[in-house]
Amino acid sequence: MKILGVLLVAVSAMAADGGWITLFDGKTLTGWTGWRGPVNPVWKVKDGAIIVDRQGVPGTPGQGGTYLRTVREFGDFELEFEWKNAPGGNSGVFYRSTEDEERPQWTGVEYQLLDGGSHPDGKNGEDRWSGAAYALYPPAKGVEPVAVGQWNKSRIVARGKHVEQYLNGKLACSFDFWSEDYKKRVSVGKFATWKKFGVPVKGFIVLQDHGHFTAFRGVRVRELK
Repeated sequence: MKILGVLLVAVSAMAADGGWITLFDGKTLTGWTGWRGPVNPVWKVKDGAIIVDRQGVPGTPGQGGTYLRTVREFGDFELEFEWKNAPGGNSGVFYRSTEDEERPQWTGVEYQLLDGGSHPDGKNGEDRWSGAAYALYPPAKGVEPVAVGQWNKSRIVARGKHVEQYLNGKLACSFDFWSEDYKKRVSVGKFATWKKFGVPVKGFIVLQDHGHFTAFRGVRVRELK
């Protein structure tokens, strides 16, 4: 009960800024946990950012497979965050993911963060590039990340069935869950076998470790009504 009380006080203080909840204090991983377990040591805080870095941690670079999720769940929300990749980097941010399934991508849509010009997955289609709803909706023409290694700013607005994803101030893509177009795209991809994909109306925000260095900062969210 004491721990719960501390968390509630912290959340109340975070929400004082116009309804925005700061999800990363710049110093600790307070408010975050691992996916279905403790935080993996590849997740660290360095120079005011959450980083995923496999240097000095057992494992093979490029394989990844760990996740960092919020303690809280969010349904209708506006999320803002900054991020940067190393050359050839690959990562993503899932939303409305639940631990009903083994991996967050089996329930939640992924906001893709990819160095599409260097990473092999970039050749599989523009719906793998940064700003895309991964393997569903590509970023709009003219929407591109800044130079690799520099900070980008992303935003996700999810209200009911409607979602908008922004990259560096521009609308990258938008869609409606369970529209005819959405169902068609899901049916022709790997999501077709994931029966709970896109079903939850509320879930965790999840950062992905895809085996490459990625950094996050300025992570904040506000709930929409």
